[in-house]
Amino acid sequence: LWVNGQERPFAGGALSLELSPEQPLLIRKAGRQEVYLTAWQSFFNRQPESRGGLFDIQTSLWQQGQPTDSLQAGIPAQLKARLRVDAAADYVMLEIPVPAGCSYYQEGGYRSAPEAHREYFRHKTAIFCEALAPGIYEFAIALEPRFSGRYTLNPAQASLMYYPAFFGREEVKVVEIGE
Repeated sequence: LWVNGQERPFAGGALSLELSPEQPLLIRKAGRQEVYLTAWQSFFNRQPESRGGLFDIQTSLWQQGQPTDSLQAGIPAQLKARLRVDAAADYVMLEIPVPAGCSYYQEGGYRSAPEAHREYFRHKTAIFCEALAPGIYEFAIALEPRFSGRYTLNPAQASLMYYPAFFGREEVKVVEIGE
């Protein structure tokens, strides 16, 4: 097996390589034996842009019944997600990140009609829906702001579970938590 002009001998098993992004990937094989190849790339997008399409999702923070950009520590809050679905979609997953200075106030307290299941992780909430008709849906997560500071809120995303290339997401936001 030759990768980028260099012979890479291996005895069965697997061969793992890490290439620089600017390097082309050229693979050549000799002989009759089959070769199974998997290639992928990964990167961290520091400023993902909002992306619509099949889904348009927006989140907002609420405290004491009012929308807000900054929270007060110790007072319960809600992270609300508003999802617009443009065409009927089956098996949809929403991933709604939780601000770093917050913890869950009440797990399982809010569950809207289209939800099949809700999973609470330390850094995000995943909401699963079996079928969504075109329309607007709202979801809420009860939070308790605990630590004062300035935090990045990663983008919420809605996608088809079995075809994740069909998704919508919002932009990165900043959340301030005061004393």
